[in-house]
Amino acid sequence: MSEPVSRLDLELLALGELGESAESMLRGRIADDPDLAERFARIERDLTRERELPALVLPVEAPKPAGFPRWASLGGLALVLAAAVALFVLRPQTPETPTYRGALDLELVRIRLGEPEVQGALVKARAGDRLQYTVQVPESGVVSVFDVQDDGTVSVWSDALPVSAGRPAQGAVVIDDYPGLERVYFVFAAERVDPADFESALVEAWSAPLAELDVVPGLKGVSQRSVMLLEDP
Repeated sequence: MSEPVSRLDLELLALGELGESAESMLRGRIADDPDLAERFARIERDLTRERELPALVLPVEAPKPAGFPRWASLGGLALVLAAAVALFVLRPQTPETPTYRGALDLELVRIRLGEPEVQGALVKARAGDRLQYTVQVPESGVVSVFDVQDDGTVSVWSDALPVSAGRPAQGAVVIDDYPGLERVYFVFAAERVDPADFESALVEAWSAPLAELDVVPGLKGVSQRSVMLLEDP
C-alpha cells in the first residue's frame, strides 16, 4: 500500500522543488489517481496565480463580534477580534487523531451537520462548518490563533486563549464562504501575542508564498504550528 501523499509534497512539486526522482514518482501517482490529480490541480492554482497583497492596516479600535468570528474586510483588509471563543466539547474517540509534537500540540476536528471528522495539516472545510481545535502545552501561558487569507486579510480567531501545563484547552470557529487559500497559525507564548506584532512579522515575510509560511518568522519567544485551510467543494 502506497504512503499517503502529503500537502508538503504537492506544494514542493507545484513549486518545482521536489527533486527529479521524487517528482517523477509523484507525477506517476497523480496520473493514476484522479482524486490526487484534482487535489494537486487545486494546490497548483493556489500557489501559481499572481496575487497583489494589500498593505496591512490596523483599525484604531477593533470591535469584538458577538458569537463566532466572521471574516470581514475593511478597505481590503480587516482584523476581527474574537476574544470570546466558543467552546465545543465533542471529540471523536479515535486513536488516529493527529498530534503535532513539540512545545505546542494541536488537534483539529471539523464538525459538519453534527458529524465530527479529524483533520490534519490540510483542512478541507466549507461555509457553515465548525472547526474545533484543542491545544496542549508543557507550561502555562496563552495561545493566540490567527487566520491569514491569500488576499491579505487577517483575522484573530482567539486573542488569548489561557492554557495550563498538560491540560488541554479548546476553542472553535464557524467557517465562512471565502473561496481562496488560507493558513491558520496557532501561536503559544508566556504572554499574549499582540496582533500588531503578528502582523508586523507577517509583513516582513510577504515576499514568500503563503503556502511556504508554515511559521511566521520574526516572532520571538513563541512556539508555532500552522495548518492550511482549503474550500471543500
